[in-house]
Amino acid sequence: MKAPESLVGKLALAAGVTAAGAIGGAALTRATRMKMADGQDAYRVPLLTGAIAGTLVASTAGAAIGVFDRENEGVAETGQIASVIGVGSLAVSMLYGLAKSYLAPPALSPAAPASSPVTLPVMASDSGRTLAAKVGDIVQIQLPSTLAPGGASPWTWDVPAQAPLQRAQPVAAAGGIEVDSFMVTGPGSTRIVAQLADPSGATPGATFVLNLVTSV
Repeated sequence: MKAPESLVGKLALAAGVTAAGAIGGAALTRATRMKMADGQDAYRVPLLTGAIAGTLVASTAGAAIGVFDRENEGVAETGQIASVIGVGSLAVSMLYGLAKSYLAPPALSPAAPASSPVTLPVMASDSGRTLAAKVGDIVQIQLPSTLAPGGASPWTWDVPAQAPLQRAQPVAAAGGIEVDSFMVTGPGSTRIVAQLADPSGATPGATFVLNLVTSV
């Protein structure tokens, strides 16, 4: 094997040998190509990995020639240059991989699915409690009542006007119970007070209090 005598020629030959190894290694990885279910091509060995492997083979071969072919100085120098180019290509590839891994913006994690609104039943015995709820939840307060269909409720409600709640009309339930429903429309803290009217008007009736803490 006769190597070029000029340094430019040796560099060109060494670069060509190294490039041929990289291209050959990348081409060999195409043998690992497989079709995915979505019709896209995938490789068991990535093309970049094959190219790096081919470069290492070429540079190793060049280094071996540089060591063992002592008789032809030009061949030995060309082999040594090829090994240097191979190591440099490997270093650049590693730096590229590190930069791509650490400088790329982090992938967004999938958002957790929002929990579905729930109905929260509250009894008269829960008076004074603090209840946590989320936007969209429905708080159903069940109180003893003489409410009849089409009639008026004996309970007087004190709910702040700015409270993040949407109230529905009370519904008469079986067993002398009325159901007052409040849908949570936003975050905040609200104190709900209901006062039972005394039919005689002489003394105040029962009082129901619920501290409601709502969040998104």
